[in-house]
Formats: sequence, C-alpha cells, structure tokens
Amino acid sequence: DAEALEVEQRVLELNALGMRWEATSEFRSALSDPAIALRLADLAAALGWHSLAIEAA
Repeated sequence: DAEALEVEQRVLELNALGMRWEATSEFRSALSDPAIALRLADLAAALGWHSLAIEAA
C-alpha cells in the first residue's frame, strides 16, 4: 500500500535525523489504519521500538 510505504519512509527519515519524538508521533498517528499498523509493527521491531511494535500489533 502506497500510504503505508509513505508513512514508513517518513518515520525512517525522522528517526535517521535524530528526531525520535517526531518519528514516534508520526508512527502513532498512523495506527488507526490496520493495514498500516501491521506494516509499522514490523518496522518498530526492526528499530528496536518493542513497546511500539506491541502497540501496533
């Protein structure tokens, strides 16, 4: 899904810039869409954001 990919890219970009609070805010704001939430659960696990991975799943 293009929207999920866009959110994932924004989260990764913000995180890479050291803007973790903004990245996690972007992450949480996208969790209302189940398809995006599943994709973000995998991303959060890969980034070591275990509590967010659980929240997304």
